[in-house]
Amino acid sequence: MLSITLSNNFEKKYKTLPEVIRAQVKKTIKKMAVNCTCESLNTKKNGKLYESSINSKYKIIWECSDKKNARLIDIESSEKTSDTLGKLYEIDDEIKEKEKKISSEGAPAKKGSSVKYK
Repeated sequence: MLSITLSNNFEKKYKTLPEVIRAQVKKTIKKMAVNCTCESLNTKKNGKLYESSINSKYKIIWECSDKKNARLIDIESSEKTSDTLGKLYEIDDEIKEKEKKISSEGAPAKKGSSVKYK
């Protein structure tokens, strides 16, 4: 069984969460203590840190110095991630529209029309 400690930052964020989410966090921590690689946690390694899902909107960021001790560092909302992705998609759409405009303005002349080159 994994021994889990909480950082001050983790505790502060935990206290700001709605009660329903706090209950899910507790359930996730219990699962982590038993098996931190449990499939339902969707645990991923990111450098020296790990991410485990609480639900579709929240994840726990944690570190594990050895196979016996883990320290929970942060709780992140994936809404930030989806907002960022949304903005990137908007920018991509704008670029595509500009490319279409440029290609239609600079389209090659139709057959039979005269084009002068300098």
